[in-house]
Amino acid sequence: MTIAATSAQYVPASTSQVIRTGPGVLVDIIATTTSATAVTITFYDNSAASGAILLTLNLQADSPIHIHYPFFPLALRFSVGLAITTPAGTTCHVTIAY
Repeated sequence: MTIAATSAQYVPASTSQVIRTGPGVLVDIIATTTSATAVTITFYDNSAASGAILLTLNLQADSPIHIHYPFFPLALRFSVGLAITTPAGTTCHVTIAY
């Protein structure tokens, strides 16, 4: 079964943000940085940016990434909610679709 995203959200640098409460599916992640060093982006299955880690991305300096989960068995499902943290003091930018 193919999954289509129903919402998208931009997450700026230096933030902890709740994207959604309740169950859902993370379909797309686009992340960029112009920082001189690697940055870590963490996604949580929670209604706060803490607790059960869903995914951790280590984004290398000046290396954008795009992760797409096209089919349901491969998609990242969350049950409590979706929250994200991006590192302070960096130029890390993330757009996600869920």
